[in-house]
Amino acid sequence: MVTERPVSALIRVPATRERGYPTSMDSASDADRHRYYEALAVTHVLGGLSESDGRVFRSHLLDCPQCRARVGELRRIANDLADVERDERRMRAAKAVETKRRDDDDEEIEPEEPQVASRASRVGLLIGMVLLVGLASWNFLLRDFTAGLQRQLGEADIERDLLINDQEAQFVSPTGQFSSEPSKVLYSDSHALVVLDGVKENEIYAVYSQNAEDDAVNDPIVGRAESDRLTLLVPRVPGLRRLVVTRPEAGAEGRAPSGTLVMHATLVDQASADAEPPPR
Repeated sequence: MVTERPVSALIRVPATRERGYPTSMDSASDADRHRYYEALAVTHVLGGLSESDGRVFRSHLLDCPQCRARVGELRRIANDLADVERDERRMRAAKAVETKRRDDDDEEIEPEEPQVASRASRVGLLIGMVLLVGLASWNFLLRDFTAGLQRQLGEADIERDLLINDQEAQFVSPTGQFSSEPSKVLYSDSHALVVLDGVKENEIYAVYSQNAEDDAVNDPIVGRAESDRLTLLVPRVPGLRRLVVTRPEAGAEGRAPSGTLVMHATLVDQASADAEPPPR
C-alpha cells in the first residue's frame, strides 16, 4: 500500500508558478496535474530534469500508467528523430565526397614550369652523384673486406695443414710459461706456426725471425690474444733458422727482439735433418 505524501512536499512552488500551474495540487484538476507531468515527461526524455524534479516524476510514474505510456511514446519519437538525423548527416557526407571526387576529376593538370623541371633535373643529378660516390665507397670497402677474408681463409688452410702434417721444432721457454703441451712450434718449407697455450686475453706477443747468426731476416709478427690460446703464423723466408717469441714493450719498433723473452725455437731443414746420422 502506497502512502500518499502531501503535494506541497513533491512540487516546488516557484517552479509551478513559473510554468503557470496551480500552486496547490489539492485544488488542481486531474487534467492540470497530467499537463504538469506531461511537461516533466518531455524534459525527462530529453535528460533535463533536476535531481529533485526527477525524483518527483519517477515516483509519479510508479502510479500512473498514462504517464508511463507517454514517456515510452516520447522516447520512440526521440529515437526516430535521432535515426533521421543520422541518415541525413550520412547522406550529406556522401554527397560532399562525391562532389569532391567530381571536382578532382574535372581539374586540368597544368604543365610544369621549365624552371621547376630544370630544378628537378639538378636535384636528380645531385642525388645520382651522391649515390655513385656511395656505391664506389661501398665497393672499395667490400673489396678490402673480401681481400681480408680471403687472406684469413688462406692462413686458416695453412694452419690446418701444419697441424695435420706437423713437423715440430725444439723450443725452450725461459719463463716456463710455455714449457709443455699443448704449446708448440710447427713448421714446413713455407711457414712456421707458433702455438701459445695458457695466455691471458688481450696479451700481446711478437715473433721475431732470425738466421743462424741471430740476425733479423723479416719483420716481426705481432698478435693479440682473444682467448687463452694464440696462434701466430710466420712465413718461412730464406735463411730463417730461429724464432724468438717475446712480450714486446709498449711502442717497440724494429726487427730486434724487445720485451720479455718467453720462447725461442730452432728450425731445421729437412735436408739437414736427413743428412744427420741416426742415433746409435
